[in-house]
Amino acid sequence: MSTTLKQKLIAGERVNVFAVGRMFHPNIVHYLGATGEFDGMWIDVEHTGFSTREVESAVSAAKAHGLESFARIPPTDYATVTRCLESGASGVMAAQIGSAEQAEEFVTWAKFHPRGRRGLNPLGHDGSFGTVPLAEFTAHANEENFVAVQVETVGAVA
Repeated sequence: MSTTLKQKLIAGERVNVFAVGRMFHPNIVHYLGATGEFDGMWIDVEHTGFSTREVESAVSAAKAHGLESFARIPPTDYATVTRCLESGASGVMAAQIGSAEQAEEFVTWAKFHPRGRRGLNPLGHDGSFGTVPLAEFTAHANEENFVAVQVETVGAVA
């Protein structure tokens, strides 16, 4: 049986997630997590402009219930990708991808060398605050974190 969101998606399994957006409060995440009906949470950073602290709060509340999370963000800012992952989100999803080149750029922002060019900072949630050896941290992040892109226009399909 698959355990992570990424593993379930790769296996073609159904993934039940809920979204947090404008009406976010950690207690909403705790409530929905306590129901046992969800595999994870979608954090809508694109439409809300959540701060890093708010993303960390949402991720921490989700993890308290064994839920993974991913952040939906605009594909315009390398730092937002990095901050969401360093906050402990299991993945990032790019909204409004317009081309294959833009999708590739987004992936390189989320992955460490040799696949990408994400900057190294093992001191966040994703690096267990520096307690994981660097080689293990980067290999695990490249393997386990997922990157999704949303192709939402006819032009992007072409």
